[in-house]
Amino acid sequence: MMDFFHLDQATIAVESAAEREEREKRMYQNERAAISRFPPEIMANIFVHCVPTAIGSLSYDFSWLNATRVCHRWRHIALACPEFWSTLILSRPKWTQVMLARSKMVPLVIRTDLEQNPDNSPEPLLLGNVSRLGTLDILAPQSLLRGFMANLEHADPAPRLNDLKIVISDAEPDDFEWIPENLFGRNEVLESRKAERRFGGRLHLEHCAFPWGNSSWYSHLAHLHLAYINETQRPSMEVFLTTISGSPNLQTLTLVRACPVTGRAFHVGLPRLVMLTVEDCVSSICQLLTHLDFPGTTIVNTFATHSNDPDPIKSICQDVIPVFSDHLSYHQYDTVRIKCSSSFSCSFHHSTRDYSPIFKSVDSSDWPHTLRFTEALRDCLNFSNITTLHLEGCSLPLPKDLFSCLSFWDSLGRMLNNLEILHLYRSFPTQLLEFMLTQAMLLINVTHGRSYFHKFTSPPNGPAFRGPDGSLTHAWPKLQCMVLHRIELGGRQSCHTPRYGDLLRAFLWARREGALEKNGTLSIWQLQLKSCFNISLNKSPSLRLFTDVISDKIERPTLPLVDMDLCAYSVQVFRKMVEDQPPVNGSEQQQQNSEEDLYDS
Repeated sequence: MMDFFHLDQATIAVESAAEREEREKRMYQNERAAISRFPPEIMANIFVHCVPTAIGSLSYDFSWLNATRVCHRWRHIALACPEFWSTLILSRPKWTQVMLARSKMVPLVIRTDLEQNPDNSPEPLLLGNVSRLGTLDILAPQSLLRGFMANLEHADPAPRLNDLKIVISDAEPDDFEWIPENLFGRNEVLESRKAERRFGGRLHLEHCAFPWGNSSWYSHLAHLHLAYINETQRPSMEVFLTTISGSPNLQTLTLVRACPVTGRAFHVGLPRLVMLTVEDCVSSICQLLTHLDFPGTTIVNTFATHSNDPDPIKSICQDVIPVFSDHLSYHQYDTVRIKCSSSFSCSFHHSTRDYSPIFKSVDSSDWPHTLRFTEALRDCLNFSNITTLHLEGCSLPLPKDLFSCLSFWDSLGRMLNNLEILHLYRSFPTQLLEFMLTQAMLLINVTHGRSYFHKFTSPPNGPAFRGPDGSLTHAWPKLQCMVLHRIELGGRQSCHTPRYGDLLRAFLWARREGALEKNGTLSIWQLQLKSCFNISLNKSPSLRLFTDVISDKIERPTLPLVDMDLCAYSVQVFRKMVEDQPPVNGSEQQQQNSEEDLYDS
């Protein structure tokens, strides 16, 4: 094992004149390197950010200490930076004393895993340096943690302790653990800080809690994270709101299966809240969001579970989503991302920001639930500013009620009037491409007797494709760019329908023809293909004939394209798509109207 702190004296040899000259030459070359022009303060800050913050890494990953062995200047900077040595490595007792000395008097960072390293307890170190303790991160089984906390209960106050994280690693659902309410003399510390006006700590608890109403650990915080708190340990809503009102400068609040139980409530203002994350049952989320007042710029992440609710989908759509929407200002976002995998999630963010508010429903990935959730969001939120839409994982098995699916795409399409960029991931969402092709063909007066828009011409019997004045409506009339991610263009909805690549080409052609005929902005200006497959198929026209294509691996067509009748080809693709579609709602009426149903008016 490499020792970063001590040299074996037996290996030190007398340096010759030639060796000294060579060393000085290397030092001169290092000093001329561009990175050597960085100020020492910046280099020291970079070194500090290399220090691991995960408990597991500190027991085996010492690569961050290699900064002391790169060159003379780096070692000098590292040795002169106390913060670089303040994270103690408990698995190497010999190193610990050296790091204590090199860290001088800066706050100490102690992270320990009592489950993996029960023999390296930091208890003696804590009791001997409690006045310097700045961060304490503990991961431990419940039995070891109980004894550990009992020994620290009467420790001296820790005036510099600003970050406390306690996680029980082996907790069962019915287990709970109370932490001593005045751990490290928290009451005395807060009294001393009042005169200095120095507040803003970080508290992270999982499977354990301080006593509610008595402990000062819940007050004067900037970040509070509670996860998997046993129901017997959860406070009433009144006690919880009273507690967090003692942290008016709270910036982040995370409650994962830790929401307070029902009870009398009142409104609490958190004017500096930046992010709120809540994962719990529907009723808990609704009650909490209803009584918290925070700025419209706050990022709200909600994860709704389905426990103890006879109809969770209805409750989420009628209760959680409206409350979630009330806290979401439409000025905050111009991008929506809908994702359906093991759960349904919908995120909203602005194109100039890196973070986003998220609504997520746990364990609900089938199409009817996806449809209901998205419709509820559509009805509650203002989509007038949306310019970018991401659809991921919506390629679910065909629902029995295809009409509800098409109706959804119709209403969503007409509502996003300002949509400019559409991102599709992994595969095309169910019936979306077919719907878009039908709309595009409709605008150039091409339809079919078996088309859904031909059979159902007006609400409530079907999607409306004409406005109140009789003019044709269109899904996403301002759409300019489509971005396809990892999509198999050689695939198809069923064994009888056209391939996705053929449908896409027919759609691009119809949008281009509609733009030429209507003198509008219907054409797709750009198509981006990212890690897609079977982009160019034999006997198919090139995508480049209809739009600018940006692809990481597009293939050139092998057949001449100038002799192909693009109009006949596209209409034929549309005809095959319509005639091979299953009947709406299982009706057999669509099997009527045969070959003469295709017309071009």
